[in-house]
Amino acid sequence: HALTLLAAASASADNPQSVSVLDLFAGSGVANRLLTMSGFHVTSVDLYVSASDVGLDTTATSTGLWLRADARAVLDRKSPLIERDFDVIGLDPPHSELVELLFGAEGADSLARLCARRSKLLVLYQGHSTQRGRLDLVFKGLLEAGWLRQAVLQVEEELIVLAATEGTGEATFEALVQRIVDDVRLW
Repeated sequence: HALTLLAAASASADNPQSVSVLDLFAGSGVANRLLTMSGFHVTSVDLYVSASDVGLDTTATSTGLWLRADARAVLDRKSPLIERDFDVIGLDPPHSELVELLFGAEGADSLARLCARRSKLLVLYQGHSTQRGRLDLVFKGLLEAGWLRQAVLQVEEELIVLAATEGTGEATFEALVQRIVDDVRLW
C-alpha cells in the first residue's frame, strides 16, 4: 500500500513539494516515512497510534504531520480537524471497518464519500489476494461515494484499489494508473 501511495503521489505532479497526501489509518508509519523522505507533504492519521509509537519525529523541519485522531473527525463535514483538500488520499483501514468505510453508518456520510469531497485520487488497500471476492462490494461502495473511475492493482499478494472522482477523464485516469503501475514495477 505504501509503495503504491508513493507512486500515486509521484504521478500527481513533477514537484513533490507541491503534492499533499492524506494517509488515513497510518499504523506503522511506513507510508509517512516513504512520502516524507521523497519530499511530499503528508498528513498521517491514526486513532490508536502516535508518531512516537512508530519512531517518527514530526518536528517543524519535517514535511510530515501526524494526528492521533479518528479519520472521520479529520474530514467531518460540519467541523473537520483539517479544512483543506489533498492531491491524494491513502486508506489502509482495518478489515473490520471496510463496510462502514464504504457505506457509512446510518445517517452519516461514509469515509469514502468524505474523501471524495477532499481529493480526486484515492489509494485504498483492499486486502490480500485471497479476499478478491469482496472487490465487487468495494467498487460498488466507491462508486456510490463518488469515485467514478476505478482500477485494481495486485502488488505481490496485496490488492490495491485506485479510484478517481468525476474530475478525472477516462484517458487521464488510464494514463495515471499506467504510470503508477510502471513506478511500482520499477521500484
